[in-house]
Amino acid sequence: MSKECAGYIVKTKGGLIGRTRHSDKRVNGKVIVYLEQDGKPVLDENNQPKKLLCDVAGLELVGFNN
Repeated sequence: MSKECAGYIVKTKGGLIGRTRHSDKRVNGKVIVYLEQDGKPVLDENNQPKKLLCDVAGLELVGFNN
């Protein structure tokens, strides 16, 4: 993986699993979380990675993505 994709594997308050990227800037103090299911990215209707804006306090660190 490239350094651009380095980040954390997290669990949201709602129980969803996703990844963050260190290269992404925060949006209004929140972190972008790219959703995953069974280790594969969840895609939206435009075939783009589905993402959420999450408050850091509501995220649980599950692992590392390097």
